[in-house]
Amino acid sequence: MAILTAPVHADLFPKRKHTSKAQVRPQRKYNVNMCIYIPACHALALYAVCYYVLGWNEVATPVKGSTLLFALALWPISALGITAGVHRLWSHRSYEACLSLKIFLMLCNSVANQSSIWSWARDHRTHHLHSDTEGDPYNSNRGFFYVHMGWLFVVKPDAVKAAGRKVSMSDLDRDSVVAFQKGLDPYWNLVWCFIVPAVVVNLALHDTFFHGFLFAGALRYVYVLHCTWCVNSLAHGVVPAMNLTSPYDPASPPGESRLVSFLAIGEGWHSWHHAFPFCYACSELGCLQQYNPTKLFLDGCFHAGLLWNRKTGKRMWSERKARMAKSLEGEGKELRESLSGPPMWQLRRIDVVEKQKRVADGWKHSV
Repeated sequence: MAILTAPVHADLFPKRKHTSKAQVRPQRKYNVNMCIYIPACHALALYAVCYYVLGWNEVATPVKGSTLLFALALWPISALGITAGVHRLWSHRSYEACLSLKIFLMLCNSVANQSSIWSWARDHRTHHLHSDTEGDPYNSNRGFFYVHMGWLFVVKPDAVKAAGRKVSMSDLDRDSVVAFQKGLDPYWNLVWCFIVPAVVVNLALHDTFFHGFLFAGALRYVYVLHCTWCVNSLAHGVVPAMNLTSPYDPASPPGESRLVSFLAIGEGWHSWHHAFPFCYACSELGCLQQYNPTKLFLDGCFHAGLLWNRKTGKRMWSERKARMAKSLEGEGKELRESLSGPPMWQLRRIDVVEKQKRVADGWKHSV
């Protein structure tokens, strides 16, 4: 059976005009505050690694294992503030939540300290409206470093500012939890990111305040930053560059990444997310087929009555496949679906193949 190399069903999706790297002019106006803040945080994280690996901590009081375990636990806890909170709840409104869950996710988001919920959501909505074009805050056509973290070092290009001003944020303006955090930005997030973990380590784990600040604060913070940034640099940059076609929308550049799903607790099934951004799961399959701790958390909250009105893209995906299959009938072709990979790490593949015909001696390829 011949498998066509080019996805014939690509024309069934709306086309997006993507800017080439040659069309993108570099932004030369730097954000001075971020040029100081981000390197300083990385310097603290590097110091934490050297402090532990090279035994510098043995000169004073050794860091406790419980402190390191607490820092590790803050990885998924703070990440939930990004994935379940500002991304799936506040940016895409993929479900509705009670006040207590909103407050919890806002606190997790504050520990993650990736700007305020309001600003993060505005940039992300702009990103979806202008994905990988000049209006995209993290346009992958500007190169790997830019889309990973370089966009934070520069003043937003005029095209991004103009696109951001057109994004409706009235729903978040009415959200009291979002407004509370925004009103205390950036001091609220800084306290929850660096000071609160240090206090917990000092009072609950009986380790030094400095160890809490260094490991549960700075090192954990920088690590989670890079986990989040990998969604843009790997799923938008590296995977499409490897010519791995999106199985859900060939006209959209993001791809599926198992590594990003691990680092960002379920955000790496990015082809599905851009095809159906309103889907609360951000993945087609269940948690036992596609690693997605955030979906597992949200499903648990649903059964506990903390959230409701979960939106999914499965019905729309089924309708798309039906339309694709119907459009191919007259061409003697059909869709072939398959899954590859081990449990929890499976990838969807959609192929357009020549239709088979039944003959007297069995199945035979159509000519």
